[in-house]
Amino acid sequence: MDEIFCFLFGMVPFIFQIVLLIFFTKNLVDPLGEHDNPDANEAGWIGFVATFVPSNTSFEVRVTQVIALLTYVLFPRSSLKDIMVACRLFPFRSNGVQSDGVPVGCIGFSCILRFIQGSVASMVVLILVMVAQDVIEIILNFTAIEYISNLDEHAFS
Repeated sequence: MDEIFCFLFGMVPFIFQIVLLIFFTKNLVDPLGEHDNPDANEAGWIGFVATFVPSNTSFEVRVTQVIALLTYVLFPRSSLKDIMVACRLFPFRSNGVQSDGVPVGCIGFSCILRFIQGSVASMVVLILVMVAQDVIEIILNFTAIEYISNLDEHAFS
């Protein structure tokens, strides 16, 4: 019974993170179905991207978008570290049980969930930078994503 309780407790932060990231993205990409980009009616990839990329942002917002993405990549925090740790700890070859008695399948499952959460958070960061119309919005959205990505560390510390 303790093993099931521990597993469910471990799944709670992952579920919260994924749900929050999905709703965050949904709110950013389609705020009430409105868009101001004239290319949004074109067919194909350009029309899809134009539906949620604002067309009338200022130079300061564009510079902040570039700096925000560079900062995200050059100074990795929770999301990118989750991806790196998942790849580093994933048990590619093993005999079924680690030295401390933990089944390899559990470690692999944990790494897969960590990789999924980090990947989803990274995609949300890219989307939020693309849809931002204000410098303050970019900074606040980055803060929100960082909080969501740190939920698992807060839960297990």
